[in-house]
Amino acid sequence: MKNYLKLRTDSNDKGYGQFSGTHLLLLGICTIFIAAYCIVYFRCGIKSRNDMRIAVAITLLVSEVVKMGVIYFTHQGVSEYLPCEICSFAAYSITVDAFIPGNDFLLELMVVMFLPAAIMALIFPTTTRLPVLNFFTFHQYFFHSLIIAYILGRFFARETSMTYPGLWKSIIAILCLVGVMYAADRIFNRNFMFLVHNENNVMLKKISDTCGDGFRYTLGLICFAIIAVHVFYGLFKLLEILIH
Repeated sequence: MKNYLKLRTDSNDKGYGQFSGTHLLLLGICTIFIAAYCIVYFRCGIKSRNDMRIAVAITLLVSEVVKMGVIYFTHQGVSEYLPCEICSFAAYSITVDAFIPGNDFLLELMVVMFLPAAIMALIFPTTTRLPVLNFFTFHQYFFHSLIIAYILGRFFARETSMTYPGLWKSIIAILCLVGVMYAADRIFNRNFMFLVHNENNVMLKKISDTCGDGFRYTLGLICFAIIAVHVFYGLFKLLEILIH
């Protein structure tokens, strides 16, 4: 039970490993789940789609509450793990979209910004040094798979659209959020959105090794994110053309 609820790691923890067989298996399971959700969503009528979106939104919020409850009751520093990461904001956006649909900017923001972030969170998870049979490992894959499934479901059902000006509107919106979170990180000595430290994540460590520490790391992370969303934009724009 102790290892199952463990969140903090140290240099002696090996976990299930980045791109290990276990990691690839987890990615495969997530892919099957996401594909199944998208197929079901595509085949549903309007009312059933609305119900599915609301169910996903509620599940995302409940999972975040449960996660914070586990951290609090196991005394692992709840203030350090507040739901202020980029994919937490994805969950909030999904909730607004599910209950108050019709905001085109929010839909585009989810596709061009939050979808790439959730995909990267599965490819380069922050839980690789934890045991595979661990609550936070399960939460990471379940939470981000739901985000990806929700957004891709709407995308493949032709309920979203992407434009290049919209991409930059989304980038500007996220940069404003980054500015606020970076200030909070510095003031309260935190690392929300991984803007200050790489947390020994494989991808983030490569950025810090290339760009350096401190503010140079933050700038490198921002530049990497802008390049990454352009790559994903190109891929999904091609898919959008093909499915339309």
